[in-house]
Amino acid sequence: MESTQPEVFGLLVEWLYTQDIPETHCTDENIEEHDRNEQELPSTAHLVNLWLLAEYLQIPKLQNKALNVLRERVLRNSAFHSSLFHLVYEKTMDDSVLRKFFVDMMCWSDFSADLIVQSVSRIQPQMIVDLFTAERKRWMEKIFISPLYDMSNYLVNESVM
Repeated sequence: MESTQPEVFGLLVEWLYTQDIPETHCTDENIEEHDRNEQELPSTAHLVNLWLLAEYLQIPKLQNKALNVLRERVLRNSAFHSSLFHLVYEKTMDDSVLRKFFVDMMCWSDFSADLIVQSVSRIQPQMIVDLFTAERKRWMEKIFISPLYDMSNYLVNESVM
């Protein structure tokens, strides 16, 4: 938690007061490298880091809200940086729903092949295994509808806490 960016902590405080994640358009020229192509705030990196912080603090409702905003952002803009895959795999466990979301996003998105080629050195070996396993399942079971349309595949159980 000590490495949490101030912007991410600010999103946590905002969510604690409003139960919402405010979205605005970016006007700042001094944004991080992986956010340069994005025009909306919070950035996808901040949303991923917010999800990770919420997991650490055991706030499943915030995890779900951050993931819903992230999903809408990705579906709307197809914008995120490949460094996020490394972050997700570095900071989560094997059974993480955030990992599952990123794997499904790679398998089902229009930009996945380009992103894999551009970022092959950043993709963790376990993600390659997960991508292959998901693609194999997709073709073996003849799955033609993206699981990204059913967010229940990725939501954290809010009643456990």
